Amino acid sequence: MPLRVNRFPELKDFYNDYDELDVTDKERESFKKMLEGLSDDEKAMLQTQRRFYVLDFENEGGVVMPIILRLTWSNGDREVLRLPAQIWQRDAEKVSRLVVGTHALVKVEIDPFFETADADESDNQWPVEPKPTQFQLYKRSLTPNAMKVAKDAEEAKKKKAETPAAKPSDAPKSPAKAPAPKAPAKPTVKAPPSAPKAPASKAPASKAPGGGER
Repeated sequence: MPLRVNRFPELKDFYNDYDELDVTDKERESFKKMLEGLSDDEKAMLQTQRRFYVLDFENEGGVVMPIILRLTWSNGDREVLRLPAQIWQRDAEKVSRLVVGTHALVKVEIDPFFETADADESDNQWPVEPKPTQFQLYKRSLTPNAMKVAKDAEEAKKKKAETPAAKPSDAPKSPAKAPAPKAPAKPTVKAPPSAPKAPASKAPASKAPGGGER
């Protein structure tokens, strides 16, 4: 998408073409005057091929301790530099140290031999290298938010009202039970048929004189 300043060049100002890293004519003049004021030894020092590094340290623990350094250069050489505790004499919180070498400095280690009681070794190396750590799992009980509790209760009440009541026929039926085993029938003894009974004889009723029965 074309920029608006390209369509309307009159909108451009000084900062459209300004770069703070560009060397200005004023800076060139200042550098030229600085070179003219240097002595011959100082001019010879500018021609050196050595590399200069400024190492900044911070005292995070508050206890003044010596600074033990192991420097690794690009050619593989290692150098151990021991700075006494007096280095913190002027400032007990921050201090700087100039390191000069003929090769590039690729690694700086603080207390490489674990001679000081440093509780946090994660910031003892430059450049920083990732180290494996372990995750710690924990469960934290939080006080429920009153508004969220009220909202959840309202939603549960509304959902319960929208759910139709279950019919009796819809209720889950219990599985049929297997019939209990019957006990085996016991044999019964039947009595033999009795002999036929003789008909009972009735005496004829005698009539009394006069037609009445007795």
